[in-house]
Amino acid sequence: MRAQKGWPRNLKIIHSPAIQGFFIKTCNMKEKVMQWIRLGCNFNLGLYLLAEIGKNKQLPRIMAGNEKRYAGKLFYELCKAAGYTMQEYQELKDELQNIVEQLALESGDGNPPEGGVTTGETSAGDPPTGDASNGETSGEELTSEDQPSTDPPAVDPPINEVPEIEVSATGQLPESVEKVIREHADLFKLRAQLHEQMAGLPESNDDETVKKRRNLSDSIALISPRIDLMFAAKEAFYNEGILPDISVLFPEPAQDPPAGPEDNLPADAAGLKKMKKNLQTANTKDQNQLEYQEAKKGAKPNPMPAGPKRIRIEKRITERNRQIEKIDLALLSCS
Repeated sequence: MRAQKGWPRNLKIIHSPAIQGFFIKTCNMKEKVMQWIRLGCNFNLGLYLLAEIGKNKQLPRIMAGNEKRYAGKLFYELCKAAGYTMQEYQELKDELQNIVEQLALESGDGNPPEGGVTTGETSAGDPPTGDASNGETSGEELTSEDQPSTDPPAVDPPINEVPEIEVSATGQLPESVEKVIREHADLFKLRAQLHEQMAGLPESNDDETVKKRRNLSDSIALISPRIDLMFAAKEAFYNEGILPDISVLFPEPAQDPPAGPEDNLPADAAGLKKMKKNLQTANTKDQNQLEYQEAKKGAKPNPMPAGPKRIRIEKRITERNRQIEKIDLALLSCS
């Protein structure tokens, strides 16, 4: 990944009595977050910055005093508040992790050296979805004397002393929360890909383009409610400490009912061959839908985009193939 311009490769904390003043005087929110990164991603200093640029003024108070749990969440919320895109956020996160691992190797003991930095165990795939505002702020310094009551409790940001910042161990978040975060990230990326495909379609309204646009729109509409559900569950945990209910968010798939008389294969070879032919015909139509988005073979390939509709069709084909295998075995017995 291309390193950020002016990125400090060793991420040593900058020791200076004017550290807090210089940090706050920067007006651009992205510059403030980048300055925080250059200073070593200090947790307490990050809380002060989040109190200044973040919309949720209670969040820094919730995080205060719990660095091990919220280090990654703080990094995510600062990027979100500053207006970083999903790609920029992930690049920053990956770069920090690479630097931490490199410093750990150089130290010879596998542990991050003093002054290292961590992004913690956070919503790793979560794209920042807040307002992408790069506007200017008031530029006033936040000191322990004039902070508003909604800011985090008075904790002096370290200036001349640098505490050791531990790299959060994998699995720090509850398993149910990690599952929700992964699901949200995967679906969000899938929806972004579908939007990108739709944006790449021609502006014309010919039949083929309209069909592609409709299929993409249907796929987006299918996954959007679940993205919202996962996001709500994730925010409920971070803001209120409510653990996700996995039985509700990830219900067990319905079990197929026991095979009844109507599910039995025909006893004679003629009936078996007829059933096999019907299944093969249905598979051909579904395969054409996957390759041409039509029941019949088209003039040129027009693959169905990834999404719930494609998954359902592929599952139907797989189930029919299994049934065909059973029919072939039954035909061998009849011969």
